[in-house]
Amino acid sequence: MIGKGLSAARWLYPAALLLPVWAVYLLAWQGPWLPHAHFGLLLLALSLPLFGVARLLHRIDPADALPAYLASYGCAIVGTMLVSYEQSLLAPALLYDAGLALLSARLLRESLWVYPAAALPPAALLLSLAEYGFDIHRRGWWLIGLGAVYLLQSWALRRASARRYATPPMAAAYAIVALGLAISSYDQVTAFWAYGAAALIYAVSAAWLREPLFLTPAAALSAVPYAIFLDRADWIAPADYGLALWPGIVIALIIAHLLDHFLGAPAASLPFTQEGRDFPWSRPERWFPEAGRRLTGWWGLPFYVGGYAGALVSAGLSAEHSVQLTVTLALAALIYGMATVRFQLRGWLLITAATAQAAALAGIWAIAEGVLPLPQAWAASLGFPAWRAFAFLPVMLATLAAGLWIEREHGEGSPFTGLRALWEGWSRPLYWLFALDLLAVQIVSGARAVPATLVSTTHALLLMALAVIWIQPILPYLGAALGFLAVIQRLIWVEAANSDGPWALALLALGYGLVGYGLEYARVDEEGANEEGSPSSPVLLRIYSATRILERPLEQAGLFISAISGLLMLAAGADIWRWLFRSLFLGRPEMTSADVAVVQMAVAVLALIGLLYLAVALVRRWYWRGYGAVALLLCGWSLEWFLVWDLRQVQWYAIPAGLYLLGVGYLEWRQGHKTLAHWIDRAALLLLLGTSFYQSLAEPHGWPYALLMGVESLFLLWWGSARRQRRFLYFGVVGVVTDVGGQLIEPLLSVNAWLVFGGVGMFVILIAILVERSLEAIMQISQELRERLEEWE
Repeated sequence: MIGKGLSAARWLYPAALLLPVWAVYLLAWQGPWLPHAHFGLLLLALSLPLFGVARLLHRIDPADALPAYLASYGCAIVGTMLVSYEQSLLAPALLYDAGLALLSARLLRESLWVYPAAALPPAALLLSLAEYGFDIHRRGWWLIGLGAVYLLQSWALRRASARRYATPPMAAAYAIVALGLAISSYDQVTAFWAYGAAALIYAVSAAWLREPLFLTPAAALSAVPYAIFLDRADWIAPADYGLALWPGIVIALIIAHLLDHFLGAPAASLPFTQEGRDFPWSRPERWFPEAGRRLTGWWGLPFYVGGYAGALVSAGLSAEHSVQLTVTLALAALIYGMATVRFQLRGWLLITAATAQAAALAGIWAIAEGVLPLPQAWAASLGFPAWRAFAFLPVMLATLAAGLWIEREHGEGSPFTGLRALWEGWSRPLYWLFALDLLAVQIVSGARAVPATLVSTTHALLLMALAVIWIQPILPYLGAALGFLAVIQRLIWVEAANSDGPWALALLALGYGLVGYGLEYARVDEEGANEEGSPSSPVLLRIYSATRILERPLEQAGLFISAISGLLMLAAGADIWRWLFRSLFLGRPEMTSADVAVVQMAVAVLALIGLLYLAVALVRRWYWRGYGAVALLLCGWSLEWFLVWDLRQVQWYAIPAGLYLLGVGYLEWRQGHKTLAHWIDRAALLLLLGTSFYQSLAEPHGWPYALLMGVESLFLLWWGSARRQRRFLYFGVVGVVTDVGGQLIEPLLSVNAWLVFGGVGMFVILIAILVERSLEAIMQISQELRERLEEWE
C-alpha cells in the first residue's frame, strides 16, 4: 500500500513545480513592466497556500504531502532571493520566512525548524536598523536585547515542558549576543553597556541552567566595562590604573569565596577532604578530564582566575611607576598567600614568594628614585643593577629563613637526601627560588667590584651555613670557591697591584686552613676526652659533629689556594733570587719601591703558607710539614731581613712569629711530639733572642733592643717555670747575662784599665765574703733548686 502511495505521489512533483512557474508567467504576461521584487512577493504569497495544501494532502496520505512542502519552501527561498535587491522588502521577507519555519516546527512537530526561525529575525533586525539610520555602533544593543528575548522564550519553553524546542533559541541567543558584542566594540560608551549586559545575560544563564561554565564568559566580559570606566574616569591618573583595578579584584575574590561557601566546589578543587587535596599529577591520562570537571563544575573558578589574573594585570599596568608597582605587587603577594592557605598547594607558595620578591625589587627601584629620604649617594648607587642586587640580599635571606622554618615545622629534612627530596615538601619551592635568586644576584652584581665582593662574601657564608644545617658535602666547596672569587673581586675593587694578589690569596688560604684544621683539632680533642671518660659538653659535641662537614673542604681549599698563591709568588717574584744572590755576595742592591713591594709580597706569602703548613703539621702529626713550615717562616724572615730592612726593624716580624712558634711548640709538646716541639721552640728562641741581641749591638742606639731582650729573657724564665722545662730557664738566664754583658762591653772598654780591674776585684772580694758568711744557707738553697730542676724536663 505504501509503495502504491509513493508511485502515485510522483505525479505531484511536476504539478507542485509547475504551479509557481505558471503563476510567475501569468504575472509576467499581465505586467511585463513589473520589477523582480513583485515576482518575489508573488512566490512568497504562494508559499503559505502551498503549505496549507501540503497539510491537507498529509491527512490523505503523508507521501502526497512532500511535493507540496517542497514547493512551499522553494517558493519562500526563491521569493526571498528575488526581493533581496529591495532592502525595505528583505527584512519583512526574512520575518515571513521565520514565521513559516516556526509554523513548520509547530505543525510538523520538528524542533530543527526552530533554528532557521531563530536565525532569520536578527538579520531582519539589522536590515531594519540600517534602513532607518540607527548608529552603527549601537546596533549591537538591539541584537543583545533580542538575545535576551530569545533566552526568555527558551526559559518559557522549558517551563512549558517543551524542552526540545528550547535549545535552538538558546543557541541562537548566545550567537546573537556574541555578534552584538562584535558590533559594539568600536565605541567605549556602547561597549560599556553592551559588555555589561552580555555579562549579566551569561550570569543569569548560569543561575538559570545551573551551569557554572557560563560564569567564565560572564567574569571575562565584566572586565571590559570596568576597564572602560577606568579609562574614562578623569580623576584616575594613568599611573594609578593598576591600583584602581584592586577594588574589582577584591570583589571578584569575595564573590568566588561566597560561591564556594554557598554552592560548593568539586572535591578535588579545595582541601575539604584529604583525598581532594592533590591534582592527579601522577596520572597524565586524568589531567584533561579533571581539568574539564573543575571548569564545568566549580562555581567560583572564573572569579578566582579573574582575581588572580587581575593582580598580574595590575602589576603590568604599573610597570613604569616604581611606587605603584611596589604596592600592586605587595597586594598580589598578599592574595596569593591567601590562595596558598585556601588551596594548600605548593605552587601558590612559589607564586607568593616570587611576587613578594618582585615587590621588594620594585621597592628598591622606588628607593633609587628618591622616594625615601636616603642619602644621595645611596640613591645614586641603587641606580646601578649591581647595587640593586646587593640590596636584594635581605629579601633572599628572608626567603631562605622562611624555607628553613617550614622545613623544621614540617620535619621535611634536608633537600639533598635524594631526588624525591628535591621536590617533595613545602619548603622546596622556597629553596628553588632561593637557588635562582643566588645565581641571579651573583651574576648581576658582578658588573661592579664593590657589590660583587660583598655579595660573594655573603653567599660564601650562606653556603657554609647551609652545609652545616643540611650536612651537605658539596656546598662547602662552592662556598670556598665564592670566597676565592670574593678575594679576586676585592683586588679589582681596590685596584690592587700585581704584587698584592699572591699574598691576598695566601691569607685566604691560611684562613680556610686555620678554620678547617682548627675544627678538626677541637673535635678530635673533645672526642678523645670523651672516650677517656672525661666529662665533655654535649653542646660542644653537637657543634663539632655539625661542623665536621666543613673540615675536609676547607682544608683542601686552603692547601689548593696556597699552592696557587705560591705559584703566583714565584711568577711575580722571579727577580728575587737575583737580588738575594747579590745581597749575599755583592752587597745589598739598590731597590725601588716596586722592588720592595715584590719582596714583601714574597715574604708575606712564605710566612702565611708557613703558618698554614705548621697548623697542618700540628693537627695531622706530620713532622716533615712542621719542619718545612719553620723553614718557610725563616725564609720569609731572611728575605725581609736581607733585602728590605737591611737587618733593621725585624722585630715587627720576629715577635709575632716567635710567640706563634712558642704557642705551637707548647701544643705539640702537649701532644707528646717532643722532638718537633723542641725544634719549634729553638726556632722561636733564635727568632726572639737572636734578633734582639743583634740589633742591640748593631744599632747606634741599641739600648731599646737590649731592654727588649731583657723582657724576652724574663718572659722565657716565666715560660720555662710554667711549662716546667729547664731549657727555657737556661735560655732565659743566658739571655739576661748575655744582654747585660753585651751592654757592658763597650762602656768598660772606654774606661781606664786600672779602674776596671780594681772594680772587678772589689766586687769579687765582696761576693766571696757574702758567700763565706752564708755558705750553709746557699748550699741548702742550691740543693733544693737542684732537686726541683731534676723534676723538670
